[in-house]
Amino acid sequence: MKTKTPKIPLSIIEILLTDHCNQSCPFCFARKEMKSAKKKEMSEDDFRLILKRARENNIGQAALTGGEPTLHPKFADLLRLALESFPRIHINTNGTFSAGTEKALLAGGNRISVLFNISTPGFVFNKKIRDKVIGHLRVLAPKIKVVLVVTSKFLTAVDAKAIIDLVPEDIMRQATLRLGVEGTIAGEKNFTTIKDFPRIGKFFYQALTYVETKKRPRALVFGKSIVPCMFTKKQFEHIMEMGYIKSYHCHPEMEDRWFGITPSLSTFMCYPLSTIDRFAVDKETDFRKLKDTYTRLQASYQTKYALPECLACPFYGLTEDKCPGPCAGFKMNELASSSFNH
Repeated sequence: MKTKTPKIPLSIIEILLTDHCNQSCPFCFARKEMKSAKKKEMSEDDFRLILKRARENNIGQAALTGGEPTLHPKFADLLRLALESFPRIHINTNGTFSAGTEKALLAGGNRISVLFNISTPGFVFNKKIRDKVIGHLRVLAPKIKVVLVVTSKFLTAVDAKAIIDLVPEDIMRQATLRLGVEGTIAGEKNFTTIKDFPRIGKFFYQALTYVETKKRPRALVFGKSIVPCMFTKKQFEHIMEMGYIKSYHCHPEMEDRWFGITPSLSTFMCYPLSTIDRFAVDKETDFRKLKDTYTRLQASYQTKYALPECLACPFYGLTEDKCPGPCAGFKMNELASSSFNH
């Protein structure tokens, strides 16, 4: 009699191991978290505290991020500890790590997903850095899940396609490709408005069809910041037919994201709202109550900051099968700009 493989709990927390990064991406939605001149790294004791609280709440997945998480001097040790607590670990990286880190990632086997940001200035403009990242991809992609993350404003036809063309064909066939529109920066003026959405959709769709017909990755998924009003009826029908959009709500690639925890053990709902609603984690913190608090706050922001254009849209709604419009951070920046130091 075959035993059933236990289902991995779908809940996930995001743990920022460090606020330090060795790249300076113009689209970085985390830069408010890295604004301090003094580098902060999570201690092993604090990391163990988070793991304990996560186990007690049956959280099944963690995303280790930053900053650049692999710059943490004890990254391999922290990864090993995380694998003892979570059935699945996601690593967000720019891929400039060492051979020792590569070995640590391989040791995690199929429980590890590594998301490579290949839109960094280093990968795009520095051949030495790009060759190093591609070297890691060639080793990792055949053995563990690798996701190539392409982020663009999609205000032109060439930016995303130019990045995609830097990836060798053999790696593309072994990896998942995630296309995403640049997200809102916490506390900064939005670089686009809803009036720009059809233009974004036009070039996003061009990149999508280019990948489908020319590059053919192992799998293709959408990141956040995609909404129906970006596309024509025909484009939207194709996107839905192919199953690229599962949900228009926050973090569509994550089933149940709870919150992020910084190196100093403060928490935030998401990066676009990271300048507000901060709470502290200690040994008494009830993660489930904290998650419920953030869920209520998110719902209140989606309602309070609903844009007029969204309210008039047939796709609009706050249930899972509807579109709540752009992210709450985008809407807050758009409608409450005086509060965000524009």
